[in-house]
Amino acid sequence: MDILKRIFGSRATARPTVDDVSQTPPAPAPVPPRARNNYVVVVLDSCRYDALMAAAPTTLLKLGAVRRCWSYASWTAPAHYNLLMGLLPHASPSHVYASEYYQHDFLKYRERLGADDVEFKSLVPRLYLPSFLKHHLGYRTHALVSLPVLNPATLLNTDFDTFTLMPRHNDMAAMLNRLRARQVRAVAYLDQVFARLFDLVPRHTYVTVTSDHGELFGEGGYFGHGPINHDKVFEVPLIEGLVR
Repeated sequence: MDILKRIFGSRATARPTVDDVSQTPPAPAPVPPRARNNYVVVVLDSCRYDALMAAAPTTLLKLGAVRRCWSYASWTAPAHYNLLMGLLPHASPSHVYASEYYQHDFLKYRERLGADDVEFKSLVPRLYLPSFLKHHLGYRTHALVSLPVLNPATLLNTDFDTFTLMPRHNDMAAMLNRLRARQVRAVAYLDQVFARLFDLVPRHTYVTVTSDHGELFGEGGYFGHGPINHDKVFEVPLIEGLVR
């Protein structure tokens, strides 16, 4: 209530200016609930669901079954913004209201984080997962990216302890080629890399692997992604579970 009075004023006080609001100190963070798990999200750029399935991964299946899901956006920056709002690719359910689906889907973070006191309204007012993890659950937050459109100067770099742009653009060269066969081979290679990741992370680590969007390889005369409305741009895989 005090913070609301400072921002919006009351009948007894003058309405603050924009400068007053920007200088308002944040409310102290509450005592964080106990979260049992480390949490790692791996986003495979442009990886289609069918390409991942054609690669027949084995290491990734240790996390769980591959789910066919749908990205909220068709290109990198807005897709990552949704991911950082806690909105992982969705199942495109019918006969539900969007607001109800968001709230229900967000409850999965109780399992991912190993924290019982997690619900969609926990994100209010920032609606940003790194802020929630850092200020409410006491996590240290880190990001490693390899696309300049996600560089540390963007608004995506909010409430990260570290946010590092890799020195090489799209370091996994196989992902640059738009031929579907190359994407399949890239996923098969990454499946071996995930074996190394799973060996490195500590106990009680929950891993989510997904894609920001898909890619077109000539279907319907379309190539690439972005200003394209096609199922294969939005259809992405989602695999997750505890490593150990």
